[in-house]
Amino acid sequence: MSEFPIEVVRFLQQVGDPGATALTGKLYTKDNGSGVTKLYYEDSAGVVVPLGDNELLVLFERIGNPPSILNAGQIYTKDVAGVTQLFYEDDAGTVTQLTPIVAVLPNVLPLPEIAFVPPTVILTGQLFANTDGVATQGFYVDDLGVVSKFTGAAYWPSVGVGGNGGPRWISGAGSPEGVVTAVVGSLYSDTAGAPGTTLYVKETGAGNTGWVGSAVTPSGTTAARPVAPPQGTVYLDTTSGIPIWYLAGNWIDAAGTVV
Repeated sequence: MSEFPIEVVRFLQQVGDPGATALTGKLYTKDNGSGVTKLYYEDSAGVVVPLGDNELLVLFERIGNPPSILNAGQIYTKDVAGVTQLFYEDDAGTVTQLTPIVAVLPNVLPLPEIAFVPPTVILTGQLFANTDGVATQGFYVDDLGVVSKFTGAAYWPSVGVGGNGGPRWISGAGSPEGVVTAVVGSLYSDTAGAPGTTLYVKETGAGNTGWVGSAVTPSGTTAARPVAPPQGTVYLDTTSGIPIWYLAGNWIDAAGTVV
């Protein structure tokens, strides 16, 4: 097939895709559904790839790459593993395969910090960056919404115990207060904890605060007393400065007086 230089190739809009042809790749334009003419490529297997802006140019398969031409770029097709694919060659002879489109990841993939856990996607795991209260760290969320932190000193893998978006049981080194974000009802095991501070319960809030050690007595003002806690609950009333107990629907002091 003869070759000749062309400065401009104009495509009239095609209605629909042309259809696959053995040993042939096709460049053409059609309406993208929004009233804009876009450029497409269809390989010999009928796979259509949108290429961009710009009736039908048929590119028959070449054997090998064409010789380079000064001040000219060339688009052509040739066989790759039995499928006609599209290539571009610049005037220095550098060849770039254009189809199929392959995502090429850089050596370093920046992850800008976000202030939330991304929504779950079925059959998909997601990496994201968030803060642990000290620095930007790397996190992973699976398709059930279970989040694991995999960088930094306080590495905390977790296990979901409440379904998508439910409580988690998390582990790490150090207190979770102000560091680990979780929903109410979550548990945290401190691998560096002491008696009374090895297990925490997330009792309040939606952020990284509200963690209470399992052996630490809840405390607060008289007005903040729990309304109907379990029988026998101990509460340190910071307004009166004394511990009180919940018994038979009332808060009582050590003498048994309702307070």
